[in-house]
Amino acid sequence: MKMLQLRPSKKALIVLLLISLLLCTNVAMGSTVQVTVRSGDEVPVPGAAIYIDNEFVGNTWQDGMLRDIPVSPGHHSVRAEWQGSSGTDSFDVQIDGYASVNIYLGLSKFG
Repeated sequence: MKMLQLRPSKKALIVLLLISLLLCTNVAMGSTVQVTVRSGDEVPVPGAAIYIDNEFVGNTWQDGMLRDIPVSPGHHSVRAEWQGSSGTDSFDVQIDGYASVNIYLGLSKFG
């Protein structure tokens, strides 16, 4: 029995290479944001719900931060909510960029 040997054409190899390159580039272009939520007294607010572009993305940790939130490049709005208080801000992030946002809730004597 003869084995059949398949040889891809040069065109097929080039297309495959371009697709692979595009996929790798898309993964490398990851942008992230860090959100810090504090009370009016500068005390970190743990457990605050974080929304980016009206989509829930997680809750802050004990230090009042939520880190490494993946976002697409561009302009975004961010909102933090905690026990009836809320605060908003916005940010811009570039391709393969990083943004940091601070939100202060109108809370005092927190902690």
